[in-house]
Amino acid sequence: MKRTSTDDRRVRLVELTVKGRALITKTFREHAAAMEEAAGVLSKEERRTLLRLLKKLGKGGEDQSQRGRRRQGA
Repeated sequence: MKRTSTDDRRVRLVELTVKGRALITKTFREHAAAMEEAAGVLSKEERRTLLRLLKKLGKGGEDQSQRGRRRQGA
């Protein structure tokens, strides 16, 4: 569902429907199970390393995105 912000007309507020939320929940559950199965071949130490590296990649992507928005004047 899409609504216009009462504070800023440029902003569009988006909200999932009940059906959309149910689909996301089901899909995430399936994805989490698949990732758990895939990571099953890793030792605890390897999982810790993987998580640390994925967090680092996510943080790097977030930082890049913020720099891009600043350059665009957003």
